[in-house]
Amino acid sequence: MKGFLIVGGSLGALLLVAILYWFFPLGGCYRVWNVISQEGSQGYRIWTGSTLKSFDHANKRICVPRGWKALDAVALGKGWAEFEQGHTGVLIKENAFGTKDVQLENSSYTLEVLYPLTEEKRLSEYITIIENAYERVGKLFNDTSANEIIPHTVLITVGLAGDTRSNNTQVYPDPSERLTLFMRSPDQTRAEELLIHAVMHLYNRFSNRNLDHQKIQNPLAKEDWQEMEATWAETAFSTSKERSRRVDYLFNVHTAVRTGNFSLITEPPFNNKETFQKINQSVKVAEGSSNLDYQYGHYILAPIALIGIDGLLLTYAPQTSIEKILKEVHLSNNRNFFDALKDVLPAQEYERSLRFVSGLETVPREIIDRAVMYYER
Repeated sequence: MKGFLIVGGSLGALLLVAILYWFFPLGGCYRVWNVISQEGSQGYRIWTGSTLKSFDHANKRICVPRGWKALDAVALGKGWAEFEQGHTGVLIKENAFGTKDVQLENSSYTLEVLYPLTEEKRLSEYITIIENAYERVGKLFNDTSANEIIPHTVLITVGLAGDTRSNNTQVYPDPSERLTLFMRSPDQTRAEELLIHAVMHLYNRFSNRNLDHQKIQNPLAKEDWQEMEATWAETAFSTSKERSRRVDYLFNVHTAVRTGNFSLITEPPFNNKETFQKINQSVKVAEGSSNLDYQYGHYILAPIALIGIDGLLLTYAPQTSIEKILKEVHLSNNRNFFDALKDVLPAQEYERSLRFVSGLETVPREIIDRAVMYYER
């Protein structure tokens, strides 16, 4: 019994030291301990490795050890950093990462690309994808390097937690107006598309630009609108050979949901027959809806509907396109996207475009293919 008490007391003392070490400042800041990994939207949101730590900072001033660098900080001092409320804090070991500065023509962002030295041999592939994403998206938002320059960090996390192909091998701290993540290798499925999506959200969600136009995109709410244009851009702006495979996937899920043909579903998250039959078929997703409604409305129907509308524009209004109309909407604070469609499409085709977005009509494959051929020009 005595031996047990001694051991128990020793463990208790160690636990107390650990608690004090975290919850009380060390020289005016709080030390980051190793933390239990937590999954986020695209990979580990909270993660600790030998060269990167992503953590919940609890709105406290965090110690930055010698040889480490704070990313996405809102305030920096000698040996400490403060991070945005509600966002992860990120520390990287400086000697484990290389730096590449990227200047852009159609974007006011000037990029510091941070990459694990283990990925240096593929750096040019990463940079090509990054440049394409920022140039295409910047142009869509009428941006240019002549505007006020905004420093921004792109952090490549490939290889930090594994091969990025197996389960639980991707690291994805919270993105923000200061930080974009690149978490898949260049040759990996969806690597380019997900980066384009992230850059779209940098412009349409995280930026300090005037986004008042998002308030008037009836019948869509702000989040519906943000996801619709971001998921469309993934396909339209991608240079990846995976585009056709992705379109096949989107179309198959869309057709399955519209026809109730569950046999067309081959992979998560739509492969539960009971929940599959309850999916709400609209880009507009009501607050409090199921995750599957969001997954279908925002990430399947939204891109396939806009691709289909681009196909209609190619047929009935070839002088314009989704890209041109979005540029017009972004340039104005009082232009509704659907009103712009109404101005250029025949009445019957305009109503058809609304049915695409509302999930009331299956988007024909021939219209989709017409648009995809246009994107590949």
